[in-house]
Amino acid sequence: MRKLTKMLTTAALIAAVGSAASASTCADRNHVVQQLNQRFGETLYGNALSRDNAVLEIYSNNTHTSWTILVTLPERGLSCLVASGNGERSLSAHLSNLSS
Repeated sequence: MRKLTKMLTTAALIAAVGSAASASTCADRNHVVQQLNQRFGETLYGNALSRDNAVLEIYSNNTHTSWTILVTLPERGLSCLVASGNGERSLSAHLSNLSS
């Protein structure tokens, strides 16, 4: 649980920076989730609600070898790509650096 909390905290920081994401990184949430599952085998790993009702979502595959962070705007039904990558080890290393 502590690891997930660190991931969500880091993702929130990324989301704040990425909130100015261009429209080209956003699409209908259902389509985005379907593509993450079909292409990468990713499913919802964790989420958090921001003060402005945006939903931060972290997707990962079963082996945690790939991950994607989305910010979803429920009132518009849009999900915007904030970050993606490969490997839990790499992500964990970055998270430990931020918590120091």
